[in-house]
This record gives sequence, structure tokens and C-alpha cells, in this order.
Amino acid sequence: MIILSQDEKKIVSTDNLNYIEFEEKEMNYNSYIYIITANFTKEQIRLGQYKTFERAKEVLQDLLKKMNSQKYLLKPKANIDNETIQSAKQYFENINKIDLIIDDKNFNIIPIGNNETIIYEMPKE
Repeated sequence: MIILSQDEKKIVSTDNLNYIEFEEKEMNYNSYIYIITANFTKEQIRLGQYKTFERAKEVLQDLLKKMNSQKYLLKPKANIDNETIQSAKQYFENINKIDLIIDDKNFNIIPIGNNETIIYEMPKE
């Protein structure tokens, strides 16, 4: 996935991303901004800033929805009964927080859909 920063000066790949967070920063007495940052092992990249806690939280939730929009195919590698396949599907969906579609030949989990990179543009406000 690719994220375009709010100022449109940075294009950030989520490959090797550790986490994204937002923090409150006091500007003046009782005046705050909320900064969203992508954290990698060796660097932090500012993605955007917002005037309210609620807006920063909303943007972070929208970003998470976009990240989870990819669908995956679950292909069992052996001839397995349907009940076991359904249990495996539930297990993999829960631990990976993804939606799976089932096939019955190989247990390979692969992205499906278009081959385009998912792009998220940080909102201006």
C-alpha cells in the first residue's frame, strides 16, 4: 500500500511499516494539533496533522479500512473436509484480521483482485 502525505510531498510505502500512530502536540497554551506518523525501524515519517483528536482518530480509522480492503484466497494443500476448511478460514481471518475466500486445492494465502497498489491520500483537513 502507498500513502500520500497530507502536504503531498511524501509518497510512503507501507512495506516494512512497524506502526502508525497519532500524538497530541501542544502549540500554545490550550492549543493542540494531532500529528499522524508512520513508524519504521530506522525512521518516522509525518503523514499529516489535524486540529482535533476526533478528526485524527477518524483519519486513522479510514486508513486502517483502506489497508484491510484487500481480499485473500485460501487454498487447502490437501483434500480436507469442509468443516476443517471453515475452521481454518475462521482461524486465519481472526489472526490476520483479513477476509478470506476459500478454494479447495492448496493452502496458499494470496492477495486477489486487481493487481494495482492500494493508495491512500491523507485528507487535507
